[in-house]
Amino acid sequence: MRGGRRSYSDRYTSSRLAIHTAPVEDFFFYYIKPQETGSRGDVRWVVLNNDAASVGAFAATGLPLLTSLSPYTRENVADSRHTIDLEPAGVLYWNLDAAQAGLGGDDSWSPRTHPEYQLLERSYTLVFTLAPMGAASARAAVQRAKQLRA
Repeated sequence: MRGGRRSYSDRYTSSRLAIHTAPVEDFFFYYIKPQETGSRGDVRWVVLNNDAASVGAFAATGLPLLTSLSPYTRENVADSRHTIDLEPAGVLYWNLDAAQAGLGGDDSWSPRTHPEYQLLERSYTLVFTLAPMGAASARAAVQRAKQLRA
């Protein structure tokens, strides 16, 4: 995946393609005005694990996808004016997306997203495998990823 920080299609040159590991907290950035955040792009596979609950999940795809995690509902983020307005939902929302528009704003006089990074299709298709994993398997996958990265 592109990382080890949030990455968007029109910012990929600033993100290294590699195997990355990160805690869930790193997937949500607290902007002054809450907004969608934390997307990771060019993802081929991802493992989520929760040692405390002894559970994990695995997602894989043949084509790159985008993934993000959030402790807040999309509605809560969209309706909040300040970070203090955010209310944790008590669950983690895991987004797997086929496409995402670029950020735009390369300079102060043309904040629009370049045409090649706009979403112009009416619909997109994403095919992926999603499978549960026990915590031991998820930990082993994360350890293997760390070894491959080293």
